[in-house]
Amino acid sequence: MANMYGMHAARYAKVGAAVKREGHSAAGGQLVGFCSADAHYSYSKGANFMGIGTDNFVAVPVDHTPKGRGSMRADVLEEMVVAAKAEGKVPFMVGATSGTTVYGGFDDPVVLREVCDRHGMWLHLDGAWG
Repeated sequence: MANMYGMHAARYAKVGAAVKREGHSAAGGQLVGFCSADAHYSYSKGANFMGIGTDNFVAVPVDHTPKGRGSMRADVLEEMVVAAKAEGKVPFMVGATSGTTVYGGFDDPVVLREVCDRHGMWLHLDGAWG
C-alpha cells in the first residue's frame, strides 16, 4: 500500500491539482514510472489500479555483480528516461528499493536522486525488506 501512496503522491507532484479534475490527460502525455526489475510487484499493481497502465511502469535492469549487489542500474535508468521523453511520455517517478525481497538488493538513493532531479521526477523509497 505504501508504494501506491508513493505513486499517488508522485503523480500529484508532477501533474498538480488538475489531475483531480482532468485525470491523467492533465500531464500532457502518458505518465511513465520506473522501478528495479527486482522491485516488489505492488508497483505494477499500483500502475494498474491508478490507470497508468502496467506497460507504463517500466522495469530497470539490475546489477547482480558483487559490486552492484542487486542495485538498479542508474546509467540504464537515465537512458530509459531520455528515451521515454523522446517518445512524448512524461516520466514522473522512480521507485527505489531498500532491500529487495528476493536478493536483498539495495538501490543507491543518492545516485537515483541525481537522475530524478535532472528529469523532474519523484523518488520513492520502498524500505519493506523482510
